Amino acid sequence: SSDPLIMVRGDSGFAKPEIFAHCENRQVRYVIKLKSNARLLDLIQHQVLYQDDTDYTKTEQQYFLMDYRANKWRQSRRVAMKATRPAGSLFFTDFQFIVTNFENLDPKTIFQLYQKRGNMENFIKEMKGGFFAEKTDSTSFIANQARLALSFMAYNMIHLMKYLTFPSTEKATMIDTIRFKLFHLAGRMTEHARQVQIHLSNTNVYDTLFWDVLARIQRLNL
Repeated sequence: SSDPLIMVRGDSGFAKPEIFAHCENRQVRYVIKLKSNARLLDLIQHQVLYQDDTDYTKTEQQYFLMDYRANKWRQSRRVAMKATRPAGSLFFTDFQFIVTNFENLDPKTIFQLYQKRGNMENFIKEMKGGFFAEKTDSTSFIANQARLALSFMAYNMIHLMKYLTFPSTEKATMIDTIRFKLFHLAGRMTEHARQVQIHLSNTNVYDTLFWDVLARIQRLNL
């Protein structure tokens, strides 16, 4: 079987030649943001195109891919560049740079890969705040490990639940909202003739969502 693809995504604080070399030696792909400097700005400003039919009322973005070698680098590396001209502006004023060792990706795709880093940070925040993954204050390493494992399992179960049973409009819902809409509800449960009945409050505004998700769970072929 083929080796799994490992990718490192990082902001400009990780743009160090030691990190690049570490990834390259281990065949790990990376997309890491570079801080702007005079040389990079000069390179990209010589590439942007101003066309006669440009609609200046709309934002415009242009992408480029070049070989670049910083003063502290021992070798050249590929740098994806993005130039943005805001709507209403005559000139490109925003420039961004990402260094990468992906060989066959266009610069726009490289920026899309990097931008997913923000989504990952949201997932980490949800893990810590919504599933209490930061609660590792026990004096025992094993106890902290077990608590963290429970947080991971709960996180994965909720995401599996969203994927399999939530309506498409609710699949991006965060855990705090799920608790508010589906878990922390006023109600009671009764048993009658081998049946379990759930009684919800008449004032529950998410009643339709609750029964929809419950019906989808019952239809699962496990």
